[in-house]
Amino acid sequence: MKLFGKAKDNGKKQPHPLNKDAVIDLLTCEDLLVSGIISKQKIEHLLDIYRVCAEYYDSVRDPMSLYFTEKIQKAVSNKTVLHLFLKGNEETAASRKRKNTEENLKKMLGDCEEKSKKERRSS
Repeated sequence: MKLFGKAKDNGKKQPHPLNKDAVIDLLTCEDLLVSGIISKQKIEHLLDIYRVCAEYYDSVRDPMSLYFTEKIQKAVSNKTVLHLFLKGNEETAASRKRKNTEENLKKMLGDCEEKSKKERRSS
C-alpha cells in the first residue's frame, strides 16, 4: 500500500507526508466509523492505514507514531467495531454449530434407516 508522497529535501531528513489519495481514503473511513455505518472490510482497511503510518513514523523516530497508535486503540475500542467483529465471531460459531447439528442429524437418520431395513429383513 503506497501511502506516502515524496519527501521535500530541505537538507533535513523529514517524514514523508501522506499522499492526497491516502488522506482522502483515511478521512472517508474515519467519517464512516464516526457515523457508525462502516463495514468490517473498511475497518480493517482503516486499521491497516493507521498501522502503516505508525510503523513509518516510528522508523524515522517521529512522535507522530504515537498519534497513529492511539488511533488504532480508539478504533478497536469503538462500539461499532466491537459489535461488527464480535457479531462475525458469533455467526462463525453459530454456523459451525449448525453444521455439526446437521451432520449429527444425518448420522442419526442413517442409523434409523439401517435399523428399519434390518427389522424389515428379519420379519
